[in-house]
Parts: sequence; C-alpha cells; structure tokens
Amino acid sequence: MSGAATRVRTAALVLLALNGLGLLAWTLPRRAALGAAEQRLQVLRGEVGNERRRLAERQARADAQRDNAGDEQRLRDSLPSRTTALVPTLEALEKMARSAGLRPRQRNYAETEVKGAGIVRVVVELPLEGRYASLVDFLGRVEAAREPLSVDSLALQREQGQARLRVHVSAWFAPGEAP
Repeated sequence: MSGAATRVRTAALVLLALNGLGLLAWTLPRRAALGAAEQRLQVLRGEVGNERRRLAERQARADAQRDNAGDEQRLRDSLPSRTTALVPTLEALEKMARSAGLRPRQRNYAETEVKGAGIVRVVVELPLEGRYASLVDFLGRVEAAREPLSVDSLALQREQGQARLRVHVSAWFAPGEAP
C-alpha cells in the first residue's frame, strides 16, 4: 500500500470515529431525555388517575348531599304542622298505651328545633305500668303509628308482678305556632 492510500484510510477511519463520537454525543443526551420524559409521563398518568378518583369521590359526595337535601325537603313536606298535630299526637300516644292494656301516668314533653332542618322534635316522657306483653304491644303500636314517631329510650322495671316502663318517644313536626 502506498502512503497516499494509508493516509486516505487513516483519514477515513478518523472521520468515521468522529462521526461515531458525534452520533453518540447527539443521541445519548436525547435518549436520556426521552427516558426521563417517559418516567415523568408515568408519574403524570398516576397523578391523573388519582385526580380522577378524587373527582369521582367529590361528585359522589355532591350527589349524596343533593339527594339528602331532597330527602330532607320531602320529610319536611310530609310532616304534620306542630300547630295542628301536637295535641292529637300526644293523645294518640296515650290511647295506644291504654289500647295495649297499659296505665299511663303523668306525661312530660319538651320541644326542640332541629338546627338547620326546619323540623321540630317533641320528646315525650311517658311513664307506663302494666304487663310485659302489654308493653311489647304498645311498642308495636308506636312503630306502626301513622304519626311520625320514634322510640328514643326505654327503662323497664319489674315491681310486684307488674312492669314499669319509662319510654321516651320523639314526635316530629313541621314548625308552627304553639297551640
């Protein structure tokens, strides 16, 4: 081989090596940047998924609040007015007790307004005496009553073959003037 051919070959090899180094210098940072971008993309996809879950939870909570507001309004609309229904409801409770075979004693009641609901709760304390089976019958009558009633608490004592029951029943009303 001649000296010129060796120089051409050497120059070609040097040029080839420089091209290879240039290619590496250009592609390695881009490849690293692409890998970092892919990792960031995965992180962002995870964050988007978390945000979608949070949004779905917030939407479900908003739907529940809207449904609750509608239920609350339907409840208020279905309740009798305290003005017209308080005395008949108290009398109906005593009638239920007597019909079940119990002897009601002096009743007490207290009214409170349920904050933010526009509903009046009247808690009736009703001391009763009678047989245990009559007490069970009375509780069934309260549960089946047309009036909006709920039994809050019971205290039962047995004395000389008789049962004594102190029951707290809540009656629910729409607000109105006191009778």
